[in-house]
Amino acid sequence: MKDRVFGLDLMRFVAIMLVVVGHGSSLIQSIPEASRIVSYVDFLGVEIFFVLSGFLIGSILINLFEKENIGIGVIRNFWARRWWRTMPNYFLFLLVNYIGFLLLKPDFNFDWKFLVFSQNLYYLPENFFSVSWSLAVEEWFYLLIPLIVWLFFAGIPNLKYSFLISVIFFIAIATIYRFFYIYFSDPHWNEELRRVVVFRLDSLIYGVVGAIFKFYWPKVFQRMKYVGLNLGVFLLVFAIFLRFDEGLNDSILKRTVLFPIISIAFLFCLPWLSSLKNVGEGFFTKIITNVSIWSYSLYLIHVPLMDALSYVFKGYLGKGVFFDVFVFLFWIGFSIVLSMVNYIYFEKPFTNFRDIRWSSVVMRRAA
Repeated sequence: MKDRVFGLDLMRFVAIMLVVVGHGSSLIQSIPEASRIVSYVDFLGVEIFFVLSGFLIGSILINLFEKENIGIGVIRNFWARRWWRTMPNYFLFLLVNYIGFLLLKPDFNFDWKFLVFSQNLYYLPENFFSVSWSLAVEEWFYLLIPLIVWLFFAGIPNLKYSFLISVIFFIAIATIYRFFYIYFSDPHWNEELRRVVVFRLDSLIYGVVGAIFKFYWPKVFQRMKYVGLNLGVFLLVFAIFLRFDEGLNDSILKRTVLFPIISIAFLFCLPWLSSLKNVGEGFFTKIITNVSIWSYSLYLIHVPLMDALSYVFKGYLGKGVFFDVFVFLFWIGFSIVLSMVNYIYFEKPFTNFRDIRWSSVVMRRAA
């Protein structure tokens, strides 16, 4: 854990806990005030994940392309490493959700699009494996961003400018498309925009902007620590007010800029968070770091477990504050324990295999 950046672990920890607590509001039906408070920030968790993923993937690609010639072979190896990192867990919990739905809904029909991450490419499907919408956004981003950088590099053989043009291209295309879709179709900001792949790819690209500045203009990136943090907090507060504006679904402009404002807010926070490295080995530091490491498993586990507990206790939830709080806290704790077990015995072995497999590929190429 010595090589980990605590600030980024903290970012991931906050993101996953916002997601988990937000989804768990249905378990505390007897405390409507708590559900209302949670609703003010629960939507931010996935947005943090998007920017953080863009920052980390952008950093990986920049370092990779700077060391090796850009080509389909290098890109293919990047894809392979990503897919070995993300897909085993995804397909495991796709199976878990499938079995659960078959048991509870015998007439359930599986949509093959979940096998290729196209379930929410253009629209949101029925409420099956609900958290997978964000994973589809990320997988399509992993697929497209190295290809686009490669294509621009073919015309402008300067890696820095290729990344910058790719960023501008991503943001422009996604923003323009989102604007015209809102103008002509008048979609709801959440179900028909927030969770649909084609409207959300630019959310990760703002993290790539941070990676570009960190690599090519490190002094500027470092100097933005405190100014960026203040700007980020200001934009974040503004975005939360915008999210709960009663006129959000009546405004083309507000629906178009809501998600970029959130992404830019977290982008501005990256310089400060990246500077938080050596913060000791205290109890809370270890909790934050470990939950951050288990966050992908926790993201996939918490909803099926919540559904199971809701089914078991459906006759008791909502009838008493004490019981609801107990189930809520038990669910969070048990979700974290199961995510640790899944990480140790399933996720990490696949990651280790990936590292051994592709480190040998790199060594053979170097030889």
